[in-house]
Amino acid sequence: MMKNSLIAQIVVGLPIEGPFDYAIPASLRPTIAIGQRVSVIFNHRKKVGYVVGFKNKSAFRKLSSVLGVLDKQPALTPQALTLTKMVSECCGSSWGEAIETYLPKQLRNNKPLEDPNPLPAVTLADRRPDVTLIHDVSRTQSWPLMMDAISQTLAQKRSVIFLVPGAHFIKDVQAQCAKYPEKITSLFLVYDKKPKPQQETDQWLKLRHSPPVVIVGTRSAVFAPLPSLGLIVVYEEENSSYKQEQVPHYHARDVALMRSQIEGADVLVVSAVPSAETWFLAQRKKWKRIGFPVDPSSAVTVVDMRQYNPRRHSILSFPLQTALQKTLEQNGKVILYFNRKGFSRITRCNQCGFTVSCPRCDIPLKYIFTKKKMVCSSCGHETDLPKICPSCKGAYLRSMGTGIEKLESEVARLFPQARTGRYERESTTAPSQANVLIATQALLRLEDNWPADLVAVMNFDNELNHADFRSANRALSLLVHFRLWARQKLMIQTTMPDNDCVKTAKTLNFAAFYKRELKARKEVGLPPHTHLVALTLRGPDEQVLNEQSQQLYELLKKDAPSGVDISEPFSEGAPKLRDKYRLIIILKGKKTAGLLALAKKTMKKVRRKKGTVIGLDGNP
Repeated sequence: MMKNSLIAQIVVGLPIEGPFDYAIPASLRPTIAIGQRVSVIFNHRKKVGYVVGFKNKSAFRKLSSVLGVLDKQPALTPQALTLTKMVSECCGSSWGEAIETYLPKQLRNNKPLEDPNPLPAVTLADRRPDVTLIHDVSRTQSWPLMMDAISQTLAQKRSVIFLVPGAHFIKDVQAQCAKYPEKITSLFLVYDKKPKPQQETDQWLKLRHSPPVVIVGTRSAVFAPLPSLGLIVVYEEENSSYKQEQVPHYHARDVALMRSQIEGADVLVVSAVPSAETWFLAQRKKWKRIGFPVDPSSAVTVVDMRQYNPRRHSILSFPLQTALQKTLEQNGKVILYFNRKGFSRITRCNQCGFTVSCPRCDIPLKYIFTKKKMVCSSCGHETDLPKICPSCKGAYLRSMGTGIEKLESEVARLFPQARTGRYERESTTAPSQANVLIATQALLRLEDNWPADLVAVMNFDNELNHADFRSANRALSLLVHFRLWARQKLMIQTTMPDNDCVKTAKTLNFAAFYKRELKARKEVGLPPHTHLVALTLRGPDEQVLNEQSQQLYELLKKDAPSGVDISEPFSEGAPKLRDKYRLIIILKGKKTAGLLALAKKTMKKVRRKKGTVIGLDGNP
């Protein structure tokens, strides 16, 4: 504690700006310190607070007192406090919410921290950290480079965080490290599954006092409390799983770069198809860039679906049928990628037009043949297929659209000799005996375990039909991934054969793609050239939500300085999900800090009606 300080500045894990002033009782003054968790009364409730500073005077005459100190050793180091502060400023959350993302769940309540060992001193490298973009299209050539960097970091007695986009990647990292036993002698796995609260706390405490190690984990591992961090690897950086959908809405790549600045750790950003934001950063910040030559053995065939009518013939175009037949005759394996679950997409009455929809979500129910049920893809609601129309009592309901179950049926009809299998999100094992695998995006978990001679993207247009300006970048990543996967041929069925993603998947001229993509984004004012902040409104009453969103929009327009654009409230995708209506307002400008300040200032002016929730995402 600062000498003679009488007041502690404390934040709490709620969406409320702080810090708040609390009086320090005389009995606690010898022990209270910055970074400690304390018990306080906040809004008439006992809460855990986090001490972020001290002061001698307050603007308030009457202050509540700190009830007690929960930690002998501060739970938060100065580096952790700096990092969480930066995260909160970038993502629009409160500082307390960012701190609670850093801490294990048990330490977010009034449980005392049993850590008798003093924290090791953190020594930072007296140099500017290096950030390197490794563009490895093949996803194989970068491993020796990464292993050398990890080995050198361990030799310097510093630790490594190896971030992966999904838990299924952890085994791949283990296998690669096992190839270099002379370099990688210690491996500590984290976040491969959700541990029990006590196990999570024990693991967190162990890392606080850990010797130099390599830890592997998903996005939250970027907050691992290692005392001497020397390297962070962000593997497959383009994967959207690195974005946290709950508060705070951080991106693991951005947090890795923040932590690099604070602790002097180097960063390796590894990607087959980097995000446009990362490509732009690498150019602007003059990162070191490493690329590898790639010469895929597979050819790319584009099928113009404007020349075929799936309704009259088959979703399998004639060229794809021919290629599939040839591959099967040669005892090869085929993957048909179709990111649509179920048998049919929509069930509708021919007489009155009624569509069977989810009662909780504003989306049609899909028919799942294996369950003999209508299922909502958002909330999981299930119901029987109606025998008559619930609206007009008509006797005929028609199911339309195609999912992977119907596609499997079509393959079986055209190729009765084929052994078909499906793989989707709920699947635990791949059908090894199948020679035709029909799969959704869950397929990406199988790359090393299901080699294929022919890979076909059944409906590439669907990958672009998302209300997301990053969809082209992600669609290209998918195509390049599949091209490297296919041993002989990648086939793309599309009504847009001249699309830039399709052309780049054939030529692999990434520099030209990013040049065009960044130019197009600049012309319409999209990241990385500008910054976006999203205000999301949710509530059970549609009329109330419309009124609240319109009120918020008018206030934002009134307060917005020049150079800041405010979108009118709109629904992104389905306007209703899980009994809650949703509306979004987008703020666009040059500085994230200014946009967040405007959003927070305006949110305080809106008197929220019961049931309405307003969320803030500084990194949409």
